[in-house]
Amino acid sequence: MKRKFLGIVSIIILLISTVFLTKSTDAATGSFGQGYQYLSGLYDLQSESPTPYNWTRNSPYYSVETNPRIKWTIDLGALVRGNPTVGADGTIYVPTADGYINSVNNDGSFKWKYHHKGISTDSKMGLSAVIGKDGVLYSGNHAIYPDGTEKWVAKVDSTWYQKTAALDSNGNIYFTSVGGLYSIDKNGNTNWKYR
Repeated sequence: MKRKFLGIVSIIILLISTVFLTKSTDAATGSFGQGYQYLSGLYDLQSESPTPYNWTRNSPYYSVETNPRIKWTIDLGALVRGNPTVGADGTIYVPTADGYINSVNNDGSFKWKYHHKGISTDSKMGLSAVIGKDGVLYSGNHAIYPDGTEKWVAKVDSTWYQKTAALDSNGNIYFTSVGGLYSIDKNGNTNWKYR
């Protein structure tokens, strides 16, 4: 009886440790796992962090470094507003209060900047981007190719206080602004608006 009990306990411990080791391995590799750390949608699964948010509030990154050091800094010319997004090639996309998405290489060198047309700099808002499966950045009502050129700008009633977009599994983009909640298709056409 005692041997049978110890065997069952050993199997349970083995199963539990396998689950924890699998999750730790995913976090250590920095892989973007839909359904594990984030909501599903047509995000770029090769990116380190295709959204500026982690929906479960669990960080996929951790460090055992006891003496962390700053590797580099960069002056983007305005305050950082919003959260950065990291592409598959390590490019970091950073929103600033002057209405720009700034593209920075992972070594700290500057690549390009894209200005949100119609965004008031008085609002001091920065629109974080999300990265679609095709590598396109979606930021508010703007779609931007990874080289910084504009794909499209969707027509909306108000550009004030737009919030970070979200993508669904069909590639539709959702974001809010003072004008309401918008659903935009992957070609920049308005599906619907809720006010």
